[in-house]
Amino acid sequence: MDRFWNNLYCHITFCVTCFCKDSRQMNTKIRIIHEIAEAFSLSGEAAETACLLLEARARTLDFAFDEYIERYHPNGIAEKDESLPSQ
Repeated sequence: MDRFWNNLYCHITFCVTCFCKDSRQMNTKIRIIHEIAEAFSLSGEAAETACLLLEARARTLDFAFDEYIERYHPNGIAEKDESLPSQ
């Protein structure tokens, strides 16, 4: 499993570096992808796809990705929303 994460990290780092303007945004994306994969038991590819959806949402709200995460997910992606019904 460690090999998987190392390969995923290298792949993501390469891909994200191509699209990020600064290292803070890159670190946020890598952290979020790892968090999504762990929290929801997803493959690296599925977690990257989920991250792309979050990036698209950030753009529709005119936020940089890291600003969007800080504002709308300050406690992480996998936090339980207490406002939702328990069903």
